[in-house]
Amino acid sequence: MAIMVFKRAAFESRKKPKGFLRPKTRANLKDAHALPWPRTPTEKLLVDMFEGSAAQFLCIIETLTDTNKRTLITQPPAPDSEVETLDVYAELFMAAQEVICVKLIKLAYCFEHWDVFDTLVDPIKQFIKKNDHPALRSVEREIALLIAMQKLNPSHRRKLELEALEKEKEKEKEREKQERRNQQESSEHSVSVKRKTTVPATAADTSVIALAKTKSADSVDDLMDLAKVLHSFTSTPMVTADNVDLDMVVDATLFLWNKCKAVFQKYQTGSLENWKYIQKMDQAGKWVYMLENVQVVLGWCGLNTVDPGLSAEIALRLSLVLEAAAACKQATAERLNTSDSDKEDFDGSYPPSKGYSRPASKGEFSQAGLSSILDQPIRDLLVTARNILELGLKNVSAARRVVALNDGRSIADISWSKELNQKLFTTDSAPSSEANSEGTSQTASSASTVWNTVKDLHMELFYMYHRVCLKLLTLPPAPAARNFNFTADYEELLNDCQKNSLVKALLLMQKALSLNNLANSVEQQSLLAEAQELIIRTQEEDKRLYLENSMQVKETVSPKKIPGPPILLSRTDTTMVFKPSPFLPLSGEKVAWYRLFGRDASGSNIRVRLNDYHIQGCGDEIPATSFCLFRVQNIMPHKRYVFAVAAYTAEGKLIGDSIGDISKPVLASHPLPVQMAWAYLAQVAYQVGQYNVATTACQILWEYFVSAIPQPRQETYVTSAQNDFKLTLYRLNKKVLNTGSPVLLRMFLSSIFIAGDIAIREKQLYCDRLCDQGSLYNGQIMRLKECQKLMVALELAGWLNESNMALQAAIQCYGLLAPLLYWKVPSIPVIQILERCHVVLQEIPSSLLTRRTERVNESLHHMTACITYHLAKTLRTWGQRSLASKLNDAGRKLLSIESGTHGSGSSEIPDGFGDDSNNHNEDEGLMSLAALKKRSSKKQAKVSKDKDDEPTGNCQLRALEAHMLKLSRQAQGEHELTGNEDPSVLNAYIAYLPSRLAFKEVQKFKRRNRYLEFLVQVVQKAITEGFSELAIDWCEDAIQWISKRNEMVIGNKAIINKQVGAIAVQGDDPKKFAAAMVEYNRQKELGSAHAGKAQLPKNNARKRNKMKLVAIPAHYTAEQRAAEEERQMAA
Repeated sequence: MAIMVFKRAAFESRKKPKGFLRPKTRANLKDAHALPWPRTPTEKLLVDMFEGSAAQFLCIIETLTDTNKRTLITQPPAPDSEVETLDVYAELFMAAQEVICVKLIKLAYCFEHWDVFDTLVDPIKQFIKKNDHPALRSVEREIALLIAMQKLNPSHRRKLELEALEKEKEKEKEREKQERRNQQESSEHSVSVKRKTTVPATAADTSVIALAKTKSADSVDDLMDLAKVLHSFTSTPMVTADNVDLDMVVDATLFLWNKCKAVFQKYQTGSLENWKYIQKMDQAGKWVYMLENVQVVLGWCGLNTVDPGLSAEIALRLSLVLEAAAACKQATAERLNTSDSDKEDFDGSYPPSKGYSRPASKGEFSQAGLSSILDQPIRDLLVTARNILELGLKNVSAARRVVALNDGRSIADISWSKELNQKLFTTDSAPSSEANSEGTSQTASSASTVWNTVKDLHMELFYMYHRVCLKLLTLPPAPAARNFNFTADYEELLNDCQKNSLVKALLLMQKALSLNNLANSVEQQSLLAEAQELIIRTQEEDKRLYLENSMQVKETVSPKKIPGPPILLSRTDTTMVFKPSPFLPLSGEKVAWYRLFGRDASGSNIRVRLNDYHIQGCGDEIPATSFCLFRVQNIMPHKRYVFAVAAYTAEGKLIGDSIGDISKPVLASHPLPVQMAWAYLAQVAYQVGQYNVATTACQILWEYFVSAIPQPRQETYVTSAQNDFKLTLYRLNKKVLNTGSPVLLRMFLSSIFIAGDIAIREKQLYCDRLCDQGSLYNGQIMRLKECQKLMVALELAGWLNESNMALQAAIQCYGLLAPLLYWKVPSIPVIQILERCHVVLQEIPSSLLTRRTERVNESLHHMTACITYHLAKTLRTWGQRSLASKLNDAGRKLLSIESGTHGSGSSEIPDGFGDDSNNHNEDEGLMSLAALKKRSSKKQAKVSKDKDDEPTGNCQLRALEAHMLKLSRQAQGEHELTGNEDPSVLNAYIAYLPSRLAFKEVQKFKRRNRYLEFLVQVVQKAITEGFSELAIDWCEDAIQWISKRNEMVIGNKAIINKQVGAIAVQGDDPKKFAAAMVEYNRQKELGSAHAGKAQLPKNNARKRNKMKLVAIPAHYTAEQRAAEEERQMAA
């Protein structure tokens, strides 16, 4: 109670009333260290309320402790505006330094009091070393963890930078003072004094400055220190480590995982063929060592069973690295032509590369087990990867088992069924209903997305596990000295799958893929066909299981002799949860309790008897209440079981004298996603050349993600030619995308490219095939239909933010349309597709293009130029000059940026690049052409000189600019009017030209009768084009011009009114106009002042003639010229 009172009094008494405006200044506690105790108001209050250092320190610790704060997530205790609160915390830390404790160091780190932290760390470390007690070992590790995290803390880095800057400022001040002193002394000794009194920079200052100038990115060595400290925690079992702060360990491990994840995401693509990324990684061995420690520490602290997605992702990335390392060693061994025995124990290093380097900076580093990760033999690497995947499968299964819900909905994966998910697959044509349902379903969709991601990662672990196991089977037998606990037969792998059809299908896919090098197409075809049948069987079983257990709940209860089969509420790999079906005894007896019996579904005579209670959870007496649940545990994974329920009265009599109905066989497994299995089947079938199976799998995924084209709400009648082709844009089902995991969405994106490539191969729609087989029209229609599907890939790549996939889709569309561009087919669907591809090319970052080879860059450059040229030329012929000009400008910018990025050197950014401020004031249709003329005129003199120096990579840009300049010169005076034509011509011009150009032509007919008619048409077109402000300006100018014209035509005759000192031209009303013409006369203006003076005659002032040039004809002789000059001068 006293601590609570102190905490309230220490903070509340320091707060100032809000009515007073006082400057907020921080208290200077540096001078208070020399004062006697108590030194601050907080210490005085502490002494008054508590006696003894132990009670005072307990009060300080309890006051500083906040249960909502985590130690390694640092932040100030209060905002900068609350100065009083910050002062109280500083005083508490200063008081606590009198009696130290480990808890105080944690609080100092948490609240970013780095001075207190640095002051107390060394004494506590020395105290722990002197008292070598087992209970203090965890404290020592925690302090080491805090020190390691302090080096990586951005707040501490900023503090070091500020200290370095302050020291630099102090040095500058000292130098200035020294220079002033030297100036006062004699000039003879000034130089020597300067040399003697210059303050040299110490080594400590240099190290501080160097540390302050480091980048914000964490160094690899500091991360390695953190990994080693975290690894030291795992030396003690988790059961005995009671005093360890698990929050600190978890936060530090997640921090290290985020650093590793950013690095591996940059290099890992998921493809086994791209194993060379290990050589490109900077210090790959260190990053793999850190990733392995992350997995070990997370397993030690139990976080793997809490976050299954995190556990699965770490296991996948680590196993991918080890598998790639094994592939790299195997390729190196094959390149060196080693024998099989040498290949088994091949322990050579990686080929020299710029990325990989042996860790030689720290001697203790290489001895910590780092070199034993990637430098193992091939078999050891694959065995380690298999163990990691097996551990990942166990962790994910345990985590899914913990969070399994007993709602009866997660017993099977039925997301693929359109019958059972009508809300998911119905397309809401009304936008209002879609907007209303979006907010309500946002939370549910986000939860289902996380759950679907966990399921997809779980299946990916199975897929990689089978792949690694099959690779181990292909290796030569292990030496007798090594004892590997591994299954050595393919049949045993099949037996491990038991009755799980989906897992067995994954194994068959990997088996077919492993036979790809043997060219055994018959066996591969049979394996893939069997895998396809297993997937279809899984779909039927999941649907049956869901319908049987959901229909029993909805049925009405009718009297029966014996209970019905139990209702399944949840199932995992080792547990199942049931509840008894509604039961009304036919004999009228009252049910008091139930018992569940079960057995495995193997054998010919599958019946559940009263003696089948050997499974844990069976045979227990459960009272017959509304919350009656049967929980079966410790069953064998991947096996099928059958269950039945028996009902008893209160006296123990079996109702109906028999056990209840038997349930259908239930598989002991987590529900796995069927769509992921179809995606893997499509990939494997495409890799082995079984295109029929791949096409079927891709079509199933297409129907799942792409919504059907909605029917029109009303009856529409469209008349068109029979052979006209209209581009149909497929729409992705947004509801399915919101609930789908990123893993499955990337697999579906790959399936679109697989289906497109198969169609190109089968229909021979190659980019270099100018004449398709059969009719040209049929081949063009097939190309356009394939482009329609690739438009979905473009949309999905934007959804996933995959720039590589978006670029690949644009390239594939261009390859399909290349023959149409060659024959210059002016088709509307072609232009629509090319416009979308052009927009995608503009959105792709330029850094993505720099990673490719020079040949690929030249191809991309050529593709961009061809697309821009075809779009600009076709749109200009269709009369859309403004759009053609904009596309031309965008293409020129793309080519300029690409050529500048690739280091071509000669390509320059065009004039006005990125300057859109004047675009609204200039003519949109002619601005780009004017820029082309300006650029051409500037470089006309340099073309011949620099022609040989320019590389060939910029030829597409020059060709495009030359073509557009030629078109602009041809069309410069083609459609211009003079104002003397028939006004009826303006109707066509207004409909044809953009509003800006049409207005210029209409202005030439101001004096004609139908001027207002044409002006109204132009204004209406400007409004439809979105230039409302421009239309208002045109209307105001027209009204002003019409009013002036009317005044001149119908106005009264002006009269000359002579006033005193002025002659004014006025109308009927002198005040009608705001301005008048006035001729001022100085004599009339100053008449009263110079009345006595003689007035000058009115017209005796001769007008001064203006100077004129002497004009002499060129054919005159010298005498004639002199005479003519004298005559003109006299005149």
